Amino acid sequence: MGIPGIMRHAYIAILLMNLVLRGGSVTDICQTATADIVFIVDSSGSVGSSGYDDEIDFIKAIVNELVIDPNEVRMGLIDYSTSVHTSLGFNLNDPNFDTNAEVIAKLNSLPYSGGSTRTDLAIQAAKNMFSGPGNRPDVPDVLFTLTDGETNDGGQDLLDDRVDELKAMFPDLTSIAVGVKDFDIYELNYIASDRSLIFTVDNFDDLDTILDLVLQEICTPPPPEVCVGENCTTTDQCKDDNAVCDQAEGICLCAHGFILDQKGNCVDCHSIDFTTFLTSFPCDGISFCGANQVLIGDTCYGTKVTETCTTTLNTCTDRHAFCNGTVCDCVDGYHWNGTHCVGSALCDDCSYHPDSCGGDLVCGAESGRCECPPTLPIQYDGECYGTKVTETCTTTLNTCTDCHAFCNGTVCDCVDGYHWNGTHCVGSALCDECSYHPDSCGGDLVCGAESGRCECPPALPIQYDGECYGTKVTETCTTTLNTCTDCHAFCNGTVCDCVDGYHWNGTHCVGSALCDDCSYHPDSCGGDLVCGAESGRCECPPALPIQYDGECYGTKVTETCTTTLNTCTDRHAFCNGTVCDCVDGYHWNGTHCVGSALCDECSYHPDSCGGDLVCGAESGRCECPPALPIQYDGECYGTRVTERCPGGLNTCTDCNAYCNGTVCICFDGFYWNGSRCVGSQIDEPCEASPDSCATNGLVCGPTYRCECPYFDVQFENECYALTCGECQADSDCLDPNQICVVDGEATICVCKNDYYLDYCGICSPRLSNGSDCSCDDQCLSGYCICGICEHTDEGDCCNDCTDFRSDIVFVTDASGSVKTANYQKIKAFVIALGNAFQISDIDTRIGLVDYSYAINYVYPLDAFNDNFDFTLSICSQPYSSGTTRTDLGLAEARSILLDSANRPTIPNFVIVITDGMTTEPYATNNLPTEIALLKAVPDTTIFAIGIGDFDTSELFDIASAPEYVYTTASFDTLKTLIGQILIAICTSGSSEPPPDK
Repeated sequence: MGIPGIMRHAYIAILLMNLVLRGGSVTDICQTATADIVFIVDSSGSVGSSGYDDEIDFIKAIVNELVIDPNEVRMGLIDYSTSVHTSLGFNLNDPNFDTNAEVIAKLNSLPYSGGSTRTDLAIQAAKNMFSGPGNRPDVPDVLFTLTDGETNDGGQDLLDDRVDELKAMFPDLTSIAVGVKDFDIYELNYIASDRSLIFTVDNFDDLDTILDLVLQEICTPPPPEVCVGENCTTTDQCKDDNAVCDQAEGICLCAHGFILDQKGNCVDCHSIDFTTFLTSFPCDGISFCGANQVLIGDTCYGTKVTETCTTTLNTCTDRHAFCNGTVCDCVDGYHWNGTHCVGSALCDDCSYHPDSCGGDLVCGAESGRCECPPTLPIQYDGECYGTKVTETCTTTLNTCTDCHAFCNGTVCDCVDGYHWNGTHCVGSALCDECSYHPDSCGGDLVCGAESGRCECPPALPIQYDGECYGTKVTETCTTTLNTCTDCHAFCNGTVCDCVDGYHWNGTHCVGSALCDDCSYHPDSCGGDLVCGAESGRCECPPALPIQYDGECYGTKVTETCTTTLNTCTDRHAFCNGTVCDCVDGYHWNGTHCVGSALCDECSYHPDSCGGDLVCGAESGRCECPPALPIQYDGECYGTRVTERCPGGLNTCTDCNAYCNGTVCICFDGFYWNGSRCVGSQIDEPCEASPDSCATNGLVCGPTYRCECPYFDVQFENECYALTCGECQADSDCLDPNQICVVDGEATICVCKNDYYLDYCGICSPRLSNGSDCSCDDQCLSGYCICGICEHTDEGDCCNDCTDFRSDIVFVTDASGSVKTANYQKIKAFVIALGNAFQISDIDTRIGLVDYSYAINYVYPLDAFNDNFDFTLSICSQPYSSGTTRTDLGLAEARSILLDSANRPTIPNFVIVITDGMTTEPYATNNLPTEIALLKAVPDTTIFAIGIGDFDTSELFDIASAPEYVYTTASFDTLKTLIGQILIAICTSGSSEPPPDK
């Protein structure tokens, strides 16, 4: 009970590697494991008898790898369905089950029960078992739950409480959840102590495929805990819950938004007095090191290559460097490229400089290591090979690059049945690979545009026994094999002929009756029938639209009709016994029956509607005219400001005006500018002049309403600037509630002591009692000002996109053409757009790729816990500069979407932001490939945003559709696109609310 279970899974890869090196296995680990393990096994009706046998076999396989003994592994068992079957299970200290043989014998004797699924009762029983006398305080506790469905029969409302009680009582419990077939993933997620401890299979007989993975979690000992400043390999080792393992430095550091206090604990940044901020604090007598430093003993050192060092203590920070007695120098085979030591041999670390790797090798864009080039793709014994067809080769090593080629002893040659077309080996038989050269395929075969294989030509579409056939009507055929290509033709013994009721029109067999296939020849269909343009079948003509009993009818108003069958074509007409006539209230205008009252159907003739009414262009009905837009009791009204109005009826047309009993006047706080009532508060109407909204620090937006200046965020009636950017003095900070402080080697803007940085990156005042405000009190304008909104029976406290679930990846261009100042605007845009969503593990997940000549930094989809984490992380990133490798950015975005953090049932959105076209010849050639690969990721929509000197054709290539391309002339107007993109995303994704948190 005293060992944290959640830390265990992160060390498995390292431990397994050590096992491989010393020739060990999972069995080696399990034979020395010590734990108290409780197994929960589902025997409900959906499991079935055979499924239950598979469950028991799976548990037996686990038990066979363990050493069941009172001093080694103690085991408890809970079998359940509608209730917990007490007589079938046993406790941790049951003396009848303290050996492997006794446990196996018990498992073999268990009967299948059937019934409903009350997992809540099983969890309650597990809590009681761990609380019993058999649980040892000094060994890990492990809970193993195996189920095939979700809790039912009333237990679904109790499960969360039972799990919360168990985890609160045993906080270090390692809880493993295994789901089979129709499992509930959210229920498994709640039961498991970490997402990596969830295992799922499609069928019970697949359980054996996850045996090794489950054993690794059960048997792997927990890694040692370390303090902030000490060496680590995974974040789970860090003793402080608010610390992370910095992979570049290899030490535990406080996470984003947290900092060490004087007691050595990682605390929220906003609880620190930044005016007395220190760069390091003690933690059990050890200080933590900053960037480019290594911890040796209790002291931090850091010597770069070319800097002076001593051989007494190796303080060189580059992992391929050593102290040569004078300065830090690269080891043999590596050289200094100005930033780090790189090699030139296959698999050495490298940089993207053209001469970084030796010989023909190139620096891999994703691996960062020297690789074989595309022209020499075959790697053997540390060398790169690639021999094209017709080039000299040896039979000792097959280096032919074409998959249909071999070395004939002299040169690479195509295998039998294939020939060289100048680019690759192609065949000539049906289904062989081919090229688009006219003679690539043999006989009548053609090279398929999509398949790239030899196919039957359109003229011979029928494939039979490896041959292509096709016989047109009037051509000779045989009855042995029906090769007629027309679906309404058959072989009459001599030639292909049309079936009865159809005739040959020169191109295909057509009929003449209603609904028959037809052609567009004038006499294709019989009588008055016409060939439908969309259906390709005989239909009633527009003049005779009424179809009855296989015949077409249509009688216009004023034409003779009969009352036996209503054939009047106008829906406001009837047969009066002689002719079709308009119904009461409608009259004939020469084309159809129209009315004159409000909402009647009308025509566009000036006098179609009565009085002041007009015929609506879209509705085709009588409407109030624009000058009289207010409809009341069947009449139209409209009074402008300064005009007389009836006191009892508000007919003022301006929405910010009212009738004072005499005339229409503007509301208080608004004034009449000659055309409408305008104000000066946020969202109030304004006029296009610099001082229209200036009294409140606002600007008149493109929709003629007062709004915050670009890149400010609105809360209530206040505008706040985002917190990105360095400073020299307090006056440099954009937010009035920020101050400029020293943070290490940089000076940055942070919130004043009486303010805190909220989840949207704004300095917000603390409440008078010193605590932060609650979400429900401060959630305004669709943003969460104090934290993640909680789901309640009344709904969310946030609107906008907060109920929207998606996985979003931003791809940002940090190339040299962007410049430092504009890069801050890109970050502000990303922060403002990202904070329109509720960021969490089960709501919206956000990832980010920043690129220039290489990938500068990457945030995967599970990097941000909440909006605060997202905002602070993006703000802290520096500008890189360099060339524009958009192809690398797209490739990394695809990697993020293919990672396990991407949810398969949630829509994906990629938002690419760039100010120019992809540079470098290789990148330009590689870009179409990366675009195609990214678009192939299922359920992914790509947005392309171009700024300034963008390449229009490249944007359209990147975007999923033309409507997802957005452009703006400058970085200053980038913010104007936020609303459009939000609408596009929020109307196309999953609005299904997430499960209760």
